[in-house]
This record gives sequence, structure tokens and C-alpha cells, in this order.
Amino acid sequence: MKRTIASLVRLVAPLVGLIAPLVGLVAPLAAQTAESFTPSTPIAAYVASDLDGDGRAELVLIAPNGELRVASRPARGGALVESSPCLALARPGNAALALADLDGDGRRELIVFDDRGAFAHRLGEGFAFDAAPQPLTTDARLRVRLGRPTFAELVQDLNGDRRPDLVLPVADACEVWLQKPAGSAVDAAGGAAPFAFELAQSIPQVLAHSVSADGLHLAERYTNELRVPQLDVADVDGDGRPDLRAREGKKRRFFLQDATGRFAEKPIEVDLALFRDTTPEAQVATGTTLVVGDDQQMQDGDLDGDGIPDYVIAHRRKVWSFLAGKGGPQFKKADVRIVAEDVTGLLLLRLDDDPRVDLCIFKVEVPSAVELVLGLVSSIDVPIKVLGYRTDEKGSFARKAQWNRELTLRIPSILKLLGQADDLVERFLKVLGKLRWSALADVDGDGARDLALVTEDESAIELWHNPPSARDTDGASDQRWKALLFDDPDTVFDVERLLKLAAQLLDARTGTLTGSRAADRRSSLPVAAGTSIAGIFAADLDGDGASETVLVRESETARGRLRFDVIDWH
Repeated sequence: MKRTIASLVRLVAPLVGLIAPLVGLVAPLAAQTAESFTPSTPIAAYVASDLDGDGRAELVLIAPNGELRVASRPARGGALVESSPCLALARPGNAALALADLDGDGRRELIVFDDRGAFAHRLGEGFAFDAAPQPLTTDARLRVRLGRPTFAELVQDLNGDRRPDLVLPVADACEVWLQKPAGSAVDAAGGAAPFAFELAQSIPQVLAHSVSADGLHLAERYTNELRVPQLDVADVDGDGRPDLRAREGKKRRFFLQDATGRFAEKPIEVDLALFRDTTPEAQVATGTTLVVGDDQQMQDGDLDGDGIPDYVIAHRRKVWSFLAGKGGPQFKKADVRIVAEDVTGLLLLRLDDDPRVDLCIFKVEVPSAVELVLGLVSSIDVPIKVLGYRTDEKGSFARKAQWNRELTLRIPSILKLLGQADDLVERFLKVLGKLRWSALADVDGDGARDLALVTEDESAIELWHNPPSARDTDGASDQRWKALLFDDPDTVFDVERLLKLAAQLLDARTGTLTGSRAADRRSSLPVAAGTSIAGIFAADLDGDGASETVLVRESETARGRLRFDVIDWH
């Protein structure tokens, strides 16, 4: 027996010698799931943030009753440890929250915005926040009842001075509160205050919030999900400083930023309602160009190649183009074009090799009465005329279209659509499944951001080290549009092709993000029956300079019951 075992050992030993190097090569390709963390209570809101400035991110958890807890990782590869309650919110049912380092000391303050105003809770020892907050302003108040606490984009550096500013949603506007320079803030007693804010602008905004019901209880509990809009900030005058853009109905306003970091009190304003074509309003009639409403359309793009956005307004058959300069946008001197038919839609695209955008106009023809009747049993072909006008060196559009194409949108019969409704919905959902959960962060500490993508079937997560930038800086997107609209020999778009194009666009997005190369690493995800993915983020939980990927799962039967799967790639 001993002799037999010894013989087997002699046979196996060389195989082990061959396999061991292979294992050494394959092992780095797999990620290691350090642990799954489940909070002790249901969670209404969460965020990862380095609270005390030690380089290690903590997980801040807010319960529906307003209790704040912190989960931290004491050591590399260790489990997340949940603290006892660190703070109780005064008005948990009506509190929008944010974390930010307001005074530049490296420690985060908790900003609470509710129906009393905006307040900052300073961080104390052991992740405990001061129960008595410092008022930031009581002039702005949250008027939307949320039903539960939620994190929102209340803090944004709007003027680029590296000091956090406040964006507070009030009624039908967002108030911009700029932080005063260090040393100029005083408290209520006249002493020096660590930070203070002053109202700069009130920007009309439509605040987005969705209402949902907790159907698990006999008396449904409704909550609001507040989404504070990222203010539209862009350099519109070429001075390198971000300016504010706002819209209210048909009015567009531009607040230019000066050298001191303040925005102009009087904005550059344009009312689109003033731009009207005197041609009689187009009616939605068979055999005519489809006009969706009678509103003006406005697009921006660099028409003259100076790096400053210019503006194009269209109404019915008339198109106005306005060149901007160092003084910002202007809407007095226009280059006007008259087209033969009403415009259904327009785009500004780079259709040639120069850096200037060109004008692309769409005209959709309404089917005839006979075609509409026959559409019950047969398909309908809807003609779409696409015209492209080149922009010259002066920023003016050519009088004659350089690109001209007629496309066809083929709509199946109504009876066929009804008969294949379930199949079409299933295929559409399959296309949407190509939208993959993603997180971008440096996971190996080399200073370059890496990309983690959950597979389409959500069974694994893949990693790309230092992928190319997803930002489209070379006009590749415009060239894809040009190829589709003007160069593709197939001019017919039916349901099959539209679904295929949608899938190709999503695949192209993934290819752009990953550089169209295979994943460098892959890790299977643990099976979690009865849960669904609710989010994904990356954070350096142990302070070693390399981030972990965190997948958030929520119970399908108990709202707010979350599980955090921490994936170590190093």
C-alpha cells in the first residue's frame, strides 16, 4: 500500500510542477469578494465618503427614522463594522442631505436642508456629528415633503474657486449660495465663523421628484425622491471660467462669471417666443411635413471654430444662427436662412473634417389618408428627408444643402403590432439589458482609473485596467450619425433594424468605454436569491490608495433591506 501511494506521488509531482505556474498566472485574473455587509436596519439613503480625511472612505447609512450610522473597515480586507447611531435628524421625513468639506480642514460636514433652512453638523470624535448644527441660511427652505431622508446634489463648486457652494431647491427655483472667502465669515455673535454663504442667484428650475408607495403595508406610505438638478454650467465666453445657463419656459438666460468668481446680476437673456416665422402655421395634415407643435427649437455648437459655443434657432421654415464671442452669447446679429418646408427637427453635427459643426435638418412627411387606413392591415412607409448644410469659415450655413438623403421609416401594420406586442416588449427589454452597471475608479493604486462592468446576465463583474476615456473628443459620435444618415446604402428603417441599431449603439457605448478589448479580470458574483441590484459604486475603504468596487443589492420583498458586496481587486 505504501509502495502504491509512493508511486502515485511520483506520478502526480511533475503534474503539480506544471500546474502551479499556471495557477500563478490565472490567480491574478480573479477578484476576491472580501465580505458582504448587511446593515442592522432598513436604509433610506447611503453614501460613501472619507469623513475624517484619513484617506479611508466610510459608508454613511441613514435609516428611515433619521438615525445616522457609519460602517467602516478597520483593516485591509476586513469586514465593515457598523457603529451605533451617530446622529438623529430633527426632521427625517423632510430632509435633503449632503456631505462636504466646507472649511477645507479635510473633515466632512453633514449638510441638512429641510423646512427650517440649511444647516451644517460638524464631525466629532468616533464619527459622531454635533447634535447642535451651525446655520448656513434660514432664508431658503425645502418646500417638498420627501417622506424619508435622502442624499441630494446640494453642494457644487459652481464658480471654480475650489470652495463648495450650495444649490438649494426652493419651490420652482434653485438658489445659488456662493461661499464667502476664508476669513470674511462671521457668526451671530460677531466672531469668526469657519464658513458662510451669500445668495448669488435664483435660477428657475423644474425640480424633479418621483412619488413611490411602499405597498408592503395596509396603509401605503408615499415618499418623494428629490433630484436636485445639476445646474447647467459651461464656459460660454471663452475666458476659461464656468458660466451659468438657465431656462424658464421659452426664455434662456446666461450668467457670466467675472474674475472675482461672482456671476453677473443681470444675465444675457433671449426669449425664443420672439423668433417667429410669419409663414402660416403648419397643420398636421396627410401628405405634409410633420411639425411637432409650433415651438421654436434651439441648439448650440461651435459654428466658426473659435471654441466658443454659438446658437441656432429654428421656427417653421426660418433658421437663425448667432455667433458668440468674448462677450458671450448675442442674439441681435443673425444669419437667416429660409428652407423650402417646415422643419420637423434639427441637429448640429460635424459632417465633414473641419472643426465646425454643420446644420442637419429633418423633414418627416405625414402618410396619406389612404396609407393610414391601409395601416390597419399593411405596413406604412414614412418618408424622412435629411438635409445637411455645410458651415463656412465665417460661421454661415451654405445656401444649398451639400448632403441630401431620403430615408424610410417602415411601420408595421396595427394588427401585426398587436399580435407581436409581447415579443416586441421582450426584445426591447433584452436590448435594455445591454445597459450594464458600471463603476470607474483606480482599483490597483497606479493612479489611473479602471472600469468595472457587471455582465449583462449579472452573474459576474469584469474589470478593464486603465481603459480609454469615454469622452468623445474626436467627433466619432458625429461621424457615426453621418454614416447612418447619409452614407449607409440601406435607407429603410423597420422595427428589426431599429432594435438592432439600439443594440449596436449600446454595444458601441461599451466598446467606447472599454476600448473594444477583452476584460483584464473577471469575478463571479455570489448568488443572491430574492434580491436585485440597486446600485454600484467604488470607494477606497481601507485607505491603501486602491478602491474597492461595491455592489448594492436590495431585497425584493422588504424595501430598504440592503446588502453591500465588497469586491477587492488587489
